[in-house]
Amino acid sequence: MVTFKRIILISMIGLCAACSVHEQPEIPEFNVSNLQFEGVTIFETSATVEVRIDNPNPYPLTLHGGVHRLYVNDVYLGRGFDRSNVTIDKLSSVSRPVSVRINNMSLISQMQDIVLKPELSYRIESVLYQPITSLICLNNFKEVGHVINRYISMSSHSC
Repeated sequence: MVTFKRIILISMIGLCAACSVHEQPEIPEFNVSNLQFEGVTIFETSATVEVRIDNPNPYPLTLHGGVHRLYVNDVYLGRGFDRSNVTIDKLSSVSRPVSVRINNMSLISQMQDIVLKPELSYRIESVLYQPITSLICLNNFKEVGHVINRYISMSSHSC
């Protein structure tokens, strides 16, 4: 019995030592590569956000889905879920389509603010999930971008 306890203790010390010398992994880069609106009803709009995840590490990265929240001009539009399991090869990237449901009724009061701004900014906040055995901890990712709307004329007066 004492030998078994020693083996477990030595194994735990070895595991802790291996974790302490493990190089801190680089956080994956997260980008929106496309946004496509698909179905519009009175109450809800469906959109597909193409999310690209880059793995800058010299080893594969396994993900078990994620939750993605979409904002336009700092107004929350909706969220989407990615339930798929994917392994991103080392020093590689993968694109994932994420279906987002947008509640139109909650946007009615804020639609004028979104449409009248000369610049369209977007933000996607994501939480990515990994297997419990992974040594990398992934939590919140934010990707922010700006699109200048050339069709809205700029006036010199302030609102």
